[in-house]
Amino acid sequence: RPSLADDPANIGNSFLSLANTVNQSRFANEYKNADGSYLDWNNGNQYRLNPYWVINEMKNDTKKDRLIASVQANYEIFSWLSLQGRVSSDQTQVDYDKYRPRTTPGALTGTLDQNTTNYNTIEADAMLSAQKQLSPSLHMSARLGSSITRNKRDGSQMQFTDQAILDVAIPTSYTVQSVSPIASKRSINSMYGLITAGYKSYLYVDATLRNDAFSTLP
Repeated sequence: RPSLADDPANIGNSFLSLANTVNQSRFANEYKNADGSYLDWNNGNQYRLNPYWVINEMKNDTKKDRLIASVQANYEIFSWLSLQGRVSSDQTQVDYDKYRPRTTPGALTGTLDQNTTNYNTIEADAMLSAQKQLSPSLHMSARLGSSITRNKRDGSQMQFTDQAILDVAIPTSYTVQSVSPIASKRSINSMYGLITAGYKSYLYVDATLRNDAFSTLP
């Protein structure tokens, strides 16, 4: 995927430093030296890399797998009273690889970043609804519900530097390795209610109540 904003590998940003009299296509074959190292094209500016070096030598890949599912059930207890329940799940896995070979400005010894993150979200709610004409002049309706949300994130962030084996970019090609775990949890428990009274279809009184409880763990 393309790099954005002020990332040195942003191809569009790199071309902004060129004069409009320079033919950009010349760099298609002039982005590396005879020994395969990076060919400096803009006086050592490490924040605007040669776009053809980015395209042909670097890697910036993201893979996402996602599964979303939901179920809903409704049950009429009486003609004036019903119950609804819903559950949904969102499971997402994101794999990210970023490779910068040796001699790349800003990563002269070569780096490989590999991140794997799993996102797990579960949401569920239940609602009891009632509505009834109590008299010719008075109509009442009420709802009482509860919901839960569970968010979990886990995975790992890995960075490998000082590339010793140049013909393949895998973790064992590097002499320096760093691995950091990713872990966080967040829970939300909610309760809410609504009651409405209507008098002769022109005067209404509403009252609502809601309570949310949060829990977050790093």
